[in-house]
Amino acid sequence: MNHRQGGALRTVHRPLRPHWDCHACGEQWPCPHGKTELLHEYADDRVGLLVYLAGLLVDAVQDVQDCPPDALMERFLQWAKSGEPR
Repeated sequence: MNHRQGGALRTVHRPLRPHWDCHACGEQWPCPHGKTELLHEYADDRVGLLVYLAGLLVDAVQDVQDCPPDALMERFLQWAKSGEPR
């Protein structure tokens, strides 16, 4: 998926269900690029970002049966609390 932004073409790193890998790069979502994009998109609304990710986390827990929910919570939310895409 691509979007034109300010004349430049950028890739949008979004989740691909049911495995929750990145549609653009194939890494586990949220991938490093996806985290950076989300932090930019929600720069003025950290609570909104956490609510968005928590909603996706609920779906991921149902889809990804081989990963413990606490590990998914770490993967989806921990980085967003700190605001650093580690």
